Amino acid sequence: MIVGITGGIASGKTYCSGILERLGVPVYYSDSRAKSIMVESKEVRNKLSDLFGTDTYLADGTLNRAFLSKAIFGNKDLIKKMNSIVHPAVRMDFMYWAQQELKTSLYIVQESALLVETGSYKLMDRLIVVDAPEKERIKRVMKRDSVTREDVLRKINNQLSSEEKLKVAHYIVDNYQDNNIITKLCAIHFELIKSKP
Repeated sequence: MIVGITGGIASGKTYCSGILERLGVPVYYSDSRAKSIMVESKEVRNKLSDLFGTDTYLADGTLNRAFLSKAIFGNKDLIKKMNSIVHPAVRMDFMYWAQQELKTSLYIVQESALLVETGSYKLMDRLIVVDAPEKERIKRVMKRDSVTREDVLRKINNQLSSEEKLKVAHYIVDNYQDNNIITKLCAIHFELIKSKP
C-alpha cells in the first residue's frame, strides 16, 4: 500500500512524515530527492542547463540555487517547464524505491508538497493532508527561511489552496490546534496496517 502525505508550505508534513518513519514506516522525501536528482542525473542536468543556461550549475557541479531561484521568481511558465523536467525523474526514482521497500513493508509513504497539484495523489492508496492556517504557515516560513511575507505568499500562490487538498484527503492532521499529533499519527498508522488487504 502506498500512502501520500502532503500539505501546504510549512504545514508540518515533513515533521509528520518523521513520526511515521520513527514508527518503522519507510518514507520517501520527494523534495529532498528532487534536489539530489537535479545534481546526480545527467539527463536532468542537461535538460535544466538547456532551459536555464550555463549558470544553472556551479563549477563544482552543484546546483546554483541562488541563480535558479532568481530565474524562476514569479515566472509560472518557467516553473512549469522546470517541473516537467524534474517531476517525471522523481516519479521514476520513487517507483523504483517503492518496488524495493514494498517487499518488506506493509505500507510506504511518499512525502511531497505537490501530490495534489500534479495529480500523483490518484496513484496513492491513501492520502494524508497536514494542515495549518495560512497566517501561521506564513509566520513559520518567515522565521525558518528569513524571508519576507511577500516571498512566502508567492510560494503559497504556486500551490493549491488547503481547501482543495482537504477535499481529496483520507486523513487530515491539524498541525495547529491538535496537541496530540503523535497520538493522531499513531492511530492513522494502526488503521493503515489493519486496512492492508
